[in-house]
Amino acid sequence: MVIHPLQITFEKSFVRVSAKIEWENKNIDFPDTLFYKFPKKYSESLSRNMNGFLVSLVPIAMKYGENIHVSGSISSKIEYNLKEYQQILHFWCPDEFSVINITYDALVRKPTTEITKGALCSFSGGIDSTYTLWSHLPQNESDPTRQITHTMFIKGFDTLEDSVTHNSKLESFQELMNKLNITFIPVETNVRKFCKNINIAVTHSSIVVGAALFLEQLVPRFYFSEDVTHDFHTHFTLHPILVPKLSTENMNISSFGGSVSKLMKLETISRWTETHQRLVVCHENPYKLQNCGTCNKCIMTMTLLDLGNSTYIYSTFPKKLRKQDLMNMQFPAEQLCFPKAWIGYAQSKKRWDIVLEYNIIILKNRYRLTRKQSNVVSYIHTATVFPITFLYDLSAVLKYYVPAYKQFVYWVKNTPREHKL
Repeated sequence: MVIHPLQITFEKSFVRVSAKIEWENKNIDFPDTLFYKFPKKYSESLSRNMNGFLVSLVPIAMKYGENIHVSGSISSKIEYNLKEYQQILHFWCPDEFSVINITYDALVRKPTTEITKGALCSFSGGIDSTYTLWSHLPQNESDPTRQITHTMFIKGFDTLEDSVTHNSKLESFQELMNKLNITFIPVETNVRKFCKNINIAVTHSSIVVGAALFLEQLVPRFYFSEDVTHDFHTHFTLHPILVPKLSTENMNISSFGGSVSKLMKLETISRWTETHQRLVVCHENPYKLQNCGTCNKCIMTMTLLDLGNSTYIYSTFPKKLRKQDLMNMQFPAEQLCFPKAWIGYAQSKKRWDIVLEYNIIILKNRYRLTRKQSNVVSYIHTATVFPITFLYDLSAVLKYYVPAYKQFVYWVKNTPREHKL
């Protein structure tokens, strides 16, 4: 792959930063140009380095085994850290990621700006980005150098929404940032078209950080909002070990929120009234500021709202979750960690009804996934381990709701074996 020199053009109220992308494998059906659009007033502030293009494309090039040559300058810090970044991804998923060679025309070894105050985060209106924003407002972050001064909203990345929905989000988010005295930067990109047949978890953080790096002359730090906690079994570019390795001499990249569960984040931001008409998480069927209530992301968020007794305060969700939609949720094998986490959240709230429901969901998904495989070991695993896990959690529910059953279990566990017959 060759990333050709950066080009800047103007389109009405936007400045377009683009680079021609030439693939060695001519059978790869991707656009020949990767672009990002920013409001025209930032044209003089945008970085002229190629860091944003490189970071966005590295996981994709690794996926296809394409070496990269950058026709331009890149950060010396990124050049060094991408070596270990690649080794970690390859170590986690050797069948998914090849270690590639990255070459370039020049390295930037020193900071090109003296800006020390301010911070940027991406803002999509979801739980994670809202929690990051809230945590870095002046009332919650006493260090003025770390308070968020800029937010960025990327069109065409999280959701392929229609123009009506996109404009509704823009208007609402701009209104919020005006109230907070925070600069709001809408960004548009075609990077999603480079992610065909690739799990979005593979490219998510690199794409978001890639967009932020074009703004490294404006702010010295970027907070990437973690979607999962540090103990989650997800080995993709979302991992907090990998994200800081994308820092440059001008911009420090850090992940935020991985030490706080999704439930705790929602309980925190639910006390902020500005979120009650703006919390949007839907990736599949959003309309304006309304979540569909039927996709996996909506259903799991509504479960959290139920656990936190917050359903009634959010106008952006249906008031009631349909049990049929809940039971019909489907997950690929690598995402079954999510319903498992939700079981933990429900257990912490002693909501045994939700514990039971999510155990059934996992069992159904394991059965569905196993039927697609011919591996005998998988059949044995599903037939033994998961029913036992399911029965264990079912027992916990029965102990909560049926006192006689609880007494029986207590008797079984505490009566000597010779006295049980």
